[in-house]
Amino acid sequence: MSPVQFGDVPNELLERTLAYERLVSGHESALGDAPAYDPGPMRTALRKRGYSGEDSNSVPPPEEAAPGLLWLLSADSRGSSGRAFER
Repeated sequence: MSPVQFGDVPNELLERTLAYERLVSGHESALGDAPAYDPGPMRTALRKRGYSGEDSNSVPPPEEAAPGLLWLLSADSRGSSGRAFER
């Protein structure tokens, strides 16, 4: 996994909101401290409804995004705060 610049405003807003909530709840954190993970498009029922003409095999299943998310939640990702990752 490699860090990327925030290009997606909703992801950046979510990341900053989480950091702010941690800050005001007493966690030692600064704005922009929480890492963000963008799994990209995934083959889900919701996506199929929204993109009904799309070949569902053209996007990966959610299982392919899980390893990156699990890594981000693990102790191995310590020191990655404030960075954005994508699958």
